[in-house]
Amino acid sequence: MNPYPPPYPGESHQMLPKGGPGGHVPVPEPLQKLPVSRVCPACHQQSLTTVLVKLKLTGWALILFLGVCGLIACCQDGWKQFKHKCSYCGFSFGSYEPPLTTSEKVSLAGAVCCLFLVPIIIVIVYLTTIFVFIKTTIPDDAYDAWTDSHNDYS
Repeated sequence: MNPYPPPYPGESHQMLPKGGPGGHVPVPEPLQKLPVSRVCPACHQQSLTTVLVKLKLTGWALILFLGVCGLIACCQDGWKQFKHKCSYCGFSFGSYEPPLTTSEKVSLAGAVCCLFLVPIIIVIVYLTTIFVFIKTTIPDDAYDAWTDSHNDYS
């Protein structure tokens, strides 16, 4: 008994995919970050794909917006695109863009907080240091004399 359904008009059994052992068609390994074995439809060679790693547009936007803090995009896979090509002829099999993981989202939130909170903390420390310096270098009687001289004009 034939395991395949009857062909449609104008179709022959030769058009059906040829299965491997057991009559099933092997499913190619999905594209991920690492090279995979594929048969190239252009040159018909079987080999491991060559993977080109590039930063996605969102990664470049992160660097532009966050500056030095945005360089975390270069270290995390969620901001990258992995393009698979034939190692013989360069035929493009496609690309893989992994989603942002929870840890990558947390580090992004940390970078954004650093971008806004660190300058505020620096300004607070700077102003506090100036205030303490002025308070310790000016004697109390000089301060009193200065305030008295300005109160005379009121």
